[in-house]
Amino acid sequence: WYEKSNVDPSIISSATGYNPTWQIYKGDGYYTPYAVSGDYMACIPYSDDILAADNKTILTPAPQQDEWLVSPRISNAKQSNYLSFDLAFTPYYMHYFIEGNDTVFDIKRLSCDLEILVRAGGRGTSYNPEDYTSVLKVSDYVDELIANTNMEDDNEIMKNLLDFTWHHFSIPLADIDVENKSIQIAFRYT
Repeated sequence: WYEKSNVDPSIISSATGYNPTWQIYKGDGYYTPYAVSGDYMACIPYSDDILAADNKTILTPAPQQDEWLVSPRISNAKQSNYLSFDLAFTPYYMHYFIEGNDTVFDIKRLSCDLEILVRAGGRGTSYNPEDYTSVLKVSDYVDELIANTNMEDDNEIMKNLLDFTWHHFSIPLADIDVENKSIQIAFRYT
């Protein structure tokens, strides 16, 4: 797998230990769910302000993230193939902001997104979204969940929007010209 972070390198500091890019985790069942299969998963932490010891003074504001995790080449793809994977996330947090000392849920703004892209053919590894076909924007999936959630029902809100759980996706490659080509799959977190 290939990884590229577009976070300003001066923010990634050994002094703070802060590195908001792709990392490997073994789920603990609390902060991160256990992996659906296997022992480990790739995880992307959200950026946050780096605070002084008083937990109030912002030393470094949260960086804007653009994090890529790209698969090795997969040979001889077929139009009949599916890209199947599981993502664990809390839908609510895609519209969740920390502003000063307040937390805000704003349905009209995105705080983050994850896009899954497929690149057919080509040489090397690209981190240019124009070289790929987007097959999923998680924000679109979350918007559909929000639209189908009764916002007056606390149990439904908890189940659909607040639970940190796995969501399964199976995306056909039929609409992408992949036949007998090698492909790469990119997970891009912004």
